[in-house]
Amino acid sequence: MKRTFYTVLTGAALIACLAGPAYADDDPQDKMCAEGSGQAAVDACTAVIQSGRYTGADVEWAYYDRGTALSNMDDYEKAIPDFDLALQLAPNDADAWGNRGNAYRALGQYERAIQDLDRALAIRPGAYDFNNRGSSYNGLARYEDAIRDFDQSLALKPDFEGAYYNRALAHNGLKQYKLAIQDFDQVLRLDPRDSDTLLRRSVARRAVGDTAGADDDLAKARAIDPKIR
Repeated sequence: MKRTFYTVLTGAALIACLAGPAYADDDPQDKMCAEGSGQAAVDACTAVIQSGRYTGADVEWAYYDRGTALSNMDDYEKAIPDFDLALQLAPNDADAWGNRGNAYRALGQYERAIQDLDRALAIRPGAYDFNNRGSSYNGLARYEDAIRDFDQSLALKPDFEGAYYNRALAHNGLKQYKLAIQDFDQVLRLDPRDSDTLLRRSVARRAVGDTAGADDDLAKARAIDPKIR
C-alpha cells in the first residue's frame, strides 16, 4: 500500500491510497508505516528502514511512506530527502516524483515542483499531478499554463473540486472574472458551504457588476463563518 498527498484547495493536504509494493501486513511496524499517520507512522517507517528486513529496492516503499507521512504533517523539508532516497531506488516511481514535486510546491519552490511533476506526468498522467503542476504555475503567475493543466485534471476527474477552485484562481489572475465565477459555481455545487469560495465568488461577482449576487455570497459566507467581515 502506498499513499500520496495532494493539494485539493490551497494549503490543504489529503491522503489517498494507491497500489504499491507489498509489505508484511501482519507486521505491526510495516502496517503502521504503510497505513498509519503522524509521528507514529514516521517512527514505524524509521524502524522498518533500520531493521534490515528490506534491502535494495525492496525498502523503497518505507522511504516513500515516511516522506508522505512527513508531508501530511507539513514537514516538507524533511520529506524531500526521503523522496530523494525513494527515487534513487525506484526512478520510475511516478508517485514519488509527484509527491516530491508537491513538497517543493508547498515550500514555494515552484520551478523545482514543475520539474518533478513533469517527470510524474511523463510516467503516468494523473488528475492530482496535473492539478499540482497547475498550482505551481499559478504560483509563478503563469496562468495560461495553469489553466491548461487544470483542464487536463478535470478531463481525468470531472468532479475534482480542487481543480475547479484552482482554475478559478488562474482566471482571476487573468481578470477573466466570468470564467472564474463559473468555476466557483462548480466548487459550490460540490460543497455549498465552502465559505472561502463564497467569499471569492463575491469578489468576482462584484468585479463584473453583479452587486446583488456579490452581497448575497458575502452574506452566506458570513453566516457559515462569523470571522468573515
